[in-house]
Amino acid sequence: MKDLPWFPFYVSRFLGSRRVRRFSAEQVGIYILLLCEQWEGGAIPDVDADLARFSHSTASNARNVLEQCFDLTDDGWINPELAEIKEEQDEKRDKRVRAGAKGGRVKAKNRLAKLQQCSSKPLAVEKSRVEESRTEKSKETVVYEPEFLKAWTIYPKREGSNPKMKAGKAWAARVRAGVKPSELLEATERYRKFCDTKATTGSPYVMQASTFYGPDERWKEDYTVDGIGTADRKILAHRMELEGMDLSI
Repeated sequence: MKDLPWFPFYVSRFLGSRRVRRFSAEQVGIYILLLCEQWEGGAIPDVDADLARFSHSTASNARNVLEQCFDLTDDGWINPELAEIKEEQDEKRDKRVRAGAKGGRVKAKNRLAKLQQCSSKPLAVEKSRVEESRTEKSKETVVYEPEFLKAWTIYPKREGSNPKMKAGKAWAARVRAGVKPSELLEATERYRKFCDTKATTGSPYVMQASTFYGPDERWKEDYTVDGIGTADRKILAHRMELEGMDLSI
């Protein structure tokens, strides 16, 4: 993407990922190369020659990393977390473009008003038109499993862009990977109780449902309600990271 030549890289989240800890040095390199390829070119084609070229390794080594970190779609391999980040960055970029265009029109109008005030003769000024092209996002039809719909009614909500759709996709990916829907539903109930308890102690932070059900498998954490559990500490560290706080304290 020429308009988005970079993407946010959360170092502590990357190094703290179970998948990265299990990877060899070569697999870590392949993972990063494949993320960069998706960011620039979209879905990664499931073709041996392309996989070997993109990963600078063998197709089998690349496919081993893909199967652990990406979802295979009709278009190719997609990392859902990176796709979500790209969508957020696209929205921010579009807002900046619209704000810039609006600011340019206001400046042109102000210059015209000054010229007309300074001249005793009316000025024949041709107004320039700024055409804004708005690309509507394709509307997707998502079929939710009954267990997910039940979990969604009890999951503590956070604001976001299409949170239900993103959570539903993450849920479906875990089920395809062999996780039982009943396990995800039980984990959701535990997390809801955990969040309710933390809200009474002044720590109401809630992670996005797409992250909870995502490939990092945060739903497996030990969400204890007594004291500071391991999950509570990770959630606090994650919030500090997003707020730009020093995690070494």
